[in-house]
Amino acid sequence: MSNSTEVTLPFSTEVTLPFTGPVPLSVYLGETALASLSLLSVLIGLPLTALQLGYLTLGGSRINNLSTKLYLSISVVDHLILICHIPTTLSYLGNRQPFLFSNNVFCSVWAVIWNTVIRVSIFLIAILSVTRTVRLVRPFSTPPRASRVFALIFLYTVIIIAQSTVPFWMGGLYKYQSEGVTCYQTVTPTSNVYYLFVAVLEFIVPLLVVCPSCVVSLVSLRLNVCNVPSAQGIRKRASGSATKTILLLTLIYLVCNTPLLMYTVLILIDDHLQSPALFKVAMVFMGPIVGGRYYMQLMNFSFAVSVPLNSTANTILWTYRSEPMRQWVRGLCCSQDTAGFTRGGAVFSAASSLRNNAIIRVNEHAA
Repeated sequence: MSNSTEVTLPFSTEVTLPFTGPVPLSVYLGETALASLSLLSVLIGLPLTALQLGYLTLGGSRINNLSTKLYLSISVVDHLILICHIPTTLSYLGNRQPFLFSNNVFCSVWAVIWNTVIRVSIFLIAILSVTRTVRLVRPFSTPPRASRVFALIFLYTVIIIAQSTVPFWMGGLYKYQSEGVTCYQTVTPTSNVYYLFVAVLEFIVPLLVVCPSCVVSLVSLRLNVCNVPSAQGIRKRASGSATKTILLLTLIYLVCNTPLLMYTVLILIDDHLQSPALFKVAMVFMGPIVGGRYYMQLMNFSFAVSVPLNSTANTILWTYRSEPMRQWVRGLCCSQDTAGFTRGGAVFSAASSLRNNAIIRVNEHAA
């Protein structure tokens, strides 16, 4: 005999969306949350990344060292991610109607750029983590040349662009699908090797690089508490500050990309390895989050929220951790004419403390 009691709600639990018909209220609330978070990421992230780019290029920041060049590259990629996310945001706000995605040519160009920037973003975080870890493990070694590092980044970007254009070689284009609110390949290789390369190597393998780097950084911060003379103490605290910033960036990457990594693993196990036993084991850990075998909502959350949120969070963190940038922005706010960029740079130069100068000197050798 059941002890449950039926409860009658004072309102309907179903609402009607313009193009899908009646849906449960929970689905409608979920769609509203995705649209709101997507819009919020764009509205906050775009102005902040623009300010960060302005500071790094026009605000008197030194860009002649590897670490600053990597920060600049991450800012550029984050800005592109947020710009590319605008059509997705519009579709979510419009009940998943295609809008800009209705043109397959636009959809195809957008997909190539989107697929490239999200992968390059992950690659840049991995490079930043590796260069910092090497510097911590071998503090007196010669830093790698920026030209070689960026040659590797350029080569990786070319490979990603090439793989994203595979449908064009096979006579197909990308096409909008409302289920994922993104553009999919209409013609694509079904090879497991192809999926292994485009998904597993580019989303899962970076974890094997980033996680050990996080451990090394944590150990370094733990040991960075010795009592040393004043000048060395400033330099040591500056080095710890740079390490902490990079560590926080990698932690943001890990948190924000977890849904995308989960989706990638489930697709690999279910569709490509076709292993029911392994899939069952995976669902023991991911089931409560994914909510069943049909995990399209996990991909929706990844592309609508976690990827743009990662870009926005990167910029917020960097702004919070960079006192020179905040001083430069204050200089811009205090300026009344178009000389604001110059005045902002002057305020930055005049107001930088001994600690900030030490941080800049350390960052020149950090990577």
